[in-house]
Amino acid sequence: MIMYIFGELRDFQYGLTPKDMEAIISEAHSQKKDIEMLKTDQILYVLDRLSNLWIDPNYKYTRQALQQLPDLIGFDSSMVYEGIKTMCSLLNRNNMETRIISDLGKKEYLDDWTYHKRFKGYMMAKPRGVLAHVSAGNVFVGGVDSLIQGIITKNVNIMKMSTADPLFPVLFAKSLKENDHTGILHKAMALLHWRGGNQEIEKYIKTGCNAIVVYGGADTIRAYREGLGLHTKLIEYLSLIHI
Repeated sequence: MIMYIFGELRDFQYGLTPKDMEAIISEAHSQKKDIEMLKTDQILYVLDRLSNLWIDPNYKYTRQALQQLPDLIGFDSSMVYEGIKTMCSLLNRNNMETRIISDLGKKEYLDDWTYHKRFKGYMMAKPRGVLAHVSAGNVFVGGVDSLIQGIITKNVNIMKMSTADPLFPVLFAKSLKENDHTGILHKAMALLHWRGGNQEIEKYIKTGCNAIVVYGGADTIRAYREGLGLHTKLIEYLSLIHI
């Protein structure tokens, strides 16, 4: 299976192994300083550009999604396009800035120590570091929304793609790579696939990542609560303030 690993497409012919996961998480930790150095405005510029591209039904990746996703997820092309428009709204600079302010209070907290009037002191929002996302299979744009939040908060992101849709997150990542003037954002994510419940692989996620965002039913959430590392936070309800 083709997977997107820190800016490159790699063919894991026999599937992902625990050793592969260990190496990916190690590489993710080596990327943390690079993305943390970016300014929020640089990230917003790239995401807003993607919003403007994807909204066009004739953009190559939008067109590919409209052609291929219906057979994968059971939505017709009009419903797929509604999902893409939702993603574009999330990527839009004005909407993203509103989201940041709603969750954090000020955009400036993401970049530097900033005075907080109520606290009467200086505060700064720091990334968790390596952030894993366990994507649900029923809403194809949900996984990308989780990635967007991980990107804007300057985390390195490892995403378990849903079995139903291993396509859309990779299209998003390819689009990001082609429009990433920073040369850093597109390298700060790995989009992976493995069979849920593989304890050997998930052991590395639970102990090697700084935080895990889990979408899914009660059984999935319970499974990720077990065996967490001492320094790994489980996030079941996603907000920028958590990541």
